[in-house]
Amino acid sequence: MKFKHLLLLSFIILSFQFSQAQKSNTQFSGYGYLEYELDFSGGPTSYFYLGEHSFFVNSKLNDKISFLGEYVIRFNGNSATSFLPSIERSLVKYNYYKNHNIIVGKIHTPVNYWNDSYHHGRLFFPVMDRPISFSYLVPLHTLGIQFQGQNLGDLNFGYDFVIGNGISATDVMSDAKNTSFTAAVHMKPTDDMRIGASFYYDFLDKNRSGIHSGHSAPRTHYTGKLYTGALNYTLTSFSFANFTKTYEILNELSSIPPVQTAWDWRKILRISSTQACGLRTSTLHMLSLIL
Repeated sequence: MKFKHLLLLSFIILSFQFSQAQKSNTQFSGYGYLEYELDFSGGPTSYFYLGEHSFFVNSKLNDKISFLGEYVIRFNGNSATSFLPSIERSLVKYNYYKNHNIIVGKIHTPVNYWNDSYHHGRLFFPVMDRPISFSYLVPLHTLGIQFQGQNLGDLNFGYDFVIGNGISATDVMSDAKNTSFTAAVHMKPTDDMRIGASFYYDFLDKNRSGIHSGHSAPRTHYTGKLYTGALNYTLTSFSFANFTKTYEILNELSSIPPVQTAWDWRKILRISSTQACGLRTSTLHMLSLIL
């Protein structure tokens, strides 16, 4: 295998953020970025490209009910302008008892710390981009219902149980035939530490990726067929995060059972590992990502 050496200089040179509070406790915010890339793999080349732009609506309807909407304009090669809008999150949260909630809508699937904590905007990523496994292995979104508990007991225990559309489903009623199930637990022994584990089950229909995976992935990632035929898919994940004022450490491990022989293992990894660590200053994160 031939490896190419790539020097990638990526930084946010355009960002904006705005918010407006109204009497109805509704807030609007948004941001975008422009990226510059320098490549030495086949001779020096450089170029600019426009990244995704995200817009948020947060509304507290009353003491029990709130709404969150996240809408993104991002690259799409099928568009005449190369960009199309999409609904990334749209959910209603009902706080029915103390720290227990019921959430209905399109959510981030709580399979690990990264997917549960970082939304689509790379402006707030601790590293330059999402891990490679988020291109096709991790169910980024679920459209369905979520039962959630947060900060329970002395260890700040939390749980999430989700039932909804799977990876190969879409958000259209006539095309949402596959149901997924997610169970996740975590605890926070201290304010800056989080330990978690999750289990995800789905039925993948043929070789269709649907719309619940693959966003914010580097353009060099594999996008062809990953498996043949239908597939019962399970994903087990573990995570450890320790974020302080001085440093940040994130370790996550996801595993797919080897019995799922329908996967083409030459094109994907059965075990996905993500480690991010770095030092924090007042204005800069210095982090490294190992896949």
